[in-house]
Amino acid sequence: MRNIFIYEYGTVVSALQNRVLVKKENWVIEDVPIETLESINIFSKAQVTTQCILECAKRGIGIVYYTLAGDYVCELISGSSTGVIRQRKQALVYDSCFSLDLGKKVISDKIKNQYALMRRKARDKHVNVSAESEVIHNIIFSVERCRCTDELIGYEGIAAKTYFSAMEKMVNSKFTFRGRTHFPPEDKLNSLLSLGYSLVTRRIESSIRSRGLNPYFGFIHRDRNNHPSLASDLIEEWRPIIVDSFVFCMVNRKEITTDLFEEGTFRLNKDGFAIFNQGLNKKLDVKSSYMGEERGNMTFTQALLLQIDNYIKAIENNDIEYYIPIRIR
Repeated sequence: MRNIFIYEYGTVVSALQNRVLVKKENWVIEDVPIETLESINIFSKAQVTTQCILECAKRGIGIVYYTLAGDYVCELISGSSTGVIRQRKQALVYDSCFSLDLGKKVISDKIKNQYALMRRKARDKHVNVSAESEVIHNIIFSVERCRCTDELIGYEGIAAKTYFSAMEKMVNSKFTFRGRTHFPPEDKLNSLLSLGYSLVTRRIESSIRSRGLNPYFGFIHRDRNNHPSLASDLIEEWRPIIVDSFVFCMVNRKEITTDLFEEGTFRLNKDGFAIFNQGLNKKLDVKSSYMGEERGNMTFTQALLLQIDNYIKAIENNDIEYYIPIRIR
């Protein structure tokens, strides 16, 4: 499946004979068969024709609008993708043993992924992270004994703080990084992490909607107005695997440099954002052989979709064994 990303002003997106065309000044930039299209993502003032909107709505293809800095604005979706029966089942598992047990599986494997990535980076950089490794190793056992979601979230927070304190030691010295901060991010590297999480979360949210689920009915994160908690839950295991590894690589390889930010801010400029987003999309389309037998040699995008389908199986059968979180080796 294809995802279209549009950055240029003056771009026109149209549909013609089961194809989506992206043009600028009468030049065709992209020509994509509509049956292979998953989403259209717009980061500039592009024009989408009415015919294209209608064709995408009929096929459940999301049209998502962002600011040039990557902040989510809105999404055009089809009402035909609403699955009432599935959403009732989603609601039933909230505040149940199912939610807690599934949350423990997801958070446990997220922390194990952080542990694996941290130790891998430490070996590459010849950095000692033995103290942090011991703390995280002990937290993994504590997570498995959690008796409520608040306790689970507490342990997840301690693990994240320990993990990022270790990652501080392995960052390009041009970037200031003193651990994870957000709302708002307090340095450029935190801004990159937040941007990456946001872009992947929105992709997950769009896929959740297309499968008839309600993105606001989660199982770990608590209900909050305008917060797609299910998307936030399903990205947890992917944060270190996709976003953290990508951001630290881009920074340490100097593919993202401090001069790609708007002066006096922690926001990427236009060129920086294009480099970042194109690199992230390339990462998502890479095939990986370390995601377990079921996922074979899938791309990250394909594996994201598979995990949503596995979540559907879990709630429809009221059995968390249908959901196997991603574990990196």
